[in-house]
Amino acid sequence: MPKTYAIEGSQNIASPSDSVLGITASTVIKPGITFLTVGLDAAASPVDVSYTLTVQRFTAAGTSTSVTPRVLDPGNTAAVATAGENHTVEPTYTASTELLVASFNSRNTYQWYAYPGFEMFCTAAASNGLGVFLTHATDTSLHTSTIHFVE
Repeated sequence: MPKTYAIEGSQNIASPSDSVLGITASTVIKPGITFLTVGLDAAASPVDVSYTLTVQRFTAAGTSTSVTPRVLDPGNTAAVATAGENHTVEPTYTASTELLVASFNSRNTYQWYAYPGFEMFCTAAASNGLGVFLTHATDTSLHTSTIHFVE
């Protein structure tokens, strides 16, 4: 049975496109996202703004604040994958590797669940991973995201 983990992070979406959360593989594992949620942080004032959420592969994780993956099953060992939030330097996204693109209003929370066998997997290579980023036209609100993944 695969090992299961959770990560969460936040990002003030201050430019037209900012990464909220990223997960980075290694040469020995390729984590797969099974659940994703993103929404306006509870401390932010709700506004009517449309966002486009994208999950895309990257080949360099950029610069971010480290997030420690938490085990969902207390019997699991620590995750091999690493994660980051609050990016100050964006990951190097690979063109034409969008795995999920969805639009939502900032007054809503967006959730995605993988149908078994359709998880979004990272490439098993150093510095490669998946990033969750939001694109918008005018807003600067703080957004949070949670990812559940398997190794």
